[in-house]
Amino acid sequence: MPHVIGTAGHVDHGKSALIQALTGIDPDRLAEEKARGLTIDLGFAWTTLPSGREVGFVDVPGHERFVHNMLAGVGGVGCALFVVDASEGWRPQSAEHLAILDLLGIGGGVVALTKADLVDEAALARVAGEVGERLRGTTLAGAELVATAAPSGMGVAALAAALDAALDRLPEPPDRGRPRLPVDRVFTMRGSGTVVTGTLSGGSLRAGGEAELLPAGRRVRVRGLQGHGRPLGEAAPARRVAVNLAGLATGQVARGDVLALPGQWAATGVADARLRCLPGAPGPLRARGAYLVYAGAAETAARLQPLDADEVRPGGDALVRLHLERPLVLDVFEPVVLRDSGRDETVGGGVVLDPFPPGVVRGTAARVRRTEELEAREAAGRAGLPERVLAERAVVPLADLPRLAAVAPDRLPAALTAGPPGSPERDGTPTAVVRSRTPASRPRRPGRRPRRRPGRPGRPRRPRPGRPPATRPRARPPGGGR
Repeated sequence: MPHVIGTAGHVDHGKSALIQALTGIDPDRLAEEKARGLTIDLGFAWTTLPSGREVGFVDVPGHERFVHNMLAGVGGVGCALFVVDASEGWRPQSAEHLAILDLLGIGGGVVALTKADLVDEAALARVAGEVGERLRGTTLAGAELVATAAPSGMGVAALAAALDAALDRLPEPPDRGRPRLPVDRVFTMRGSGTVVTGTLSGGSLRAGGEAELLPAGRRVRVRGLQGHGRPLGEAAPARRVAVNLAGLATGQVARGDVLALPGQWAATGVADARLRCLPGAPGPLRARGAYLVYAGAAETAARLQPLDADEVRPGGDALVRLHLERPLVLDVFEPVVLRDSGRDETVGGGVVLDPFPPGVVRGTAARVRRTEELEAREAAGRAGLPERVLAERAVVPLADLPRLAAVAPDRLPAALTAGPPGSPERDGTPTAVVRSRTPASRPRRPGRRPRRRPGRPGRPRRPRPGRPPATRPRARPPGGGR
């Protein structure tokens, strides 16, 4: 099974040179990058590790001005190659890139101490100790450190072996039957037309099939697939894929769009998530802040609506509703990164719990109820999502349940799709899945009087002081007589 590895680290610490030494491919593809010796946009390469495992690499820029490009590349990787220059040591973008990897939950990785031939053993040991301390408490804690020097090839073979060992400790990428390809590059190939690239996850994609481009909802045909420089009949999850699309102009697709199978995914403008604020953030996450949300290869402005707290303080976490300026295609339990758009720095991130929240949340009782529902989702995990969706919504059209529960239609639990004998579901014409929900389970707003049921006699109104009691007019006898 292939894997995708993403680089991270400060600018000019030798990420691209190290990728070229590992793969023989120069990831810097733009003329401006080659002229300036600076990575500006995403670069791609691939190789076969000593175990025979194929891996793809996403090389990201290290300059602070191009963090948005870095985020577009690392959103789908499962393993990190974290690079620190042994002659410079820890730098500002080292810290921000590490925070982003930690927020994304990327737990597999190796640290390369580059340019190790420029320092003595004492300096190398000092930098290694500092890096180890910085990694403590993050998802890369305990990652293997390898001293390298790309021009001479020093440590390159050891680095490849360390990456192999790191990938051995990772679980196999899941195939849930719901492929999704966040588009991170769009270009035209002569004789073929529009080509999009991305890191495939969630399921397999086949050549010749029909697909849907989101959020526009445009149907396209997959003319061909290519991975690691070879044509593919089918692409598996956790692979870098180039997709040739028929019936689509390059101006109709952009970075951040998503390619998926028709009807399996949908874009959303609102999502509930658990967000945490970085300990070093300049202030708490507030409803009035200006933020950018990054998910997959997409970014959009967002407004925060805290649910179980008034704000998210540095070092803390809370449940928050995200109101997105641009619709995004989000998965349940997908990690997101939050940046302060004014300060242009990463301030937090978290995990999406519900990409399609059921309704508007206003008032204390509604916030409490929604908090309990989201906490129950966290406890249930992905396997318990169908049950949680039914518990939250009471009645769900069967056609909507796979999307709401983040499961392929043919993988829904049989107990949820089969109704009683003689029902439309058993007859093969599914209509709805129903889970009873008693009125008592819905708390009333504080201070709000219960509504009187139609047809029930209410209490007689008390007369106001100084006014005679109101009397009802007598009914006229039959025939209209008096």
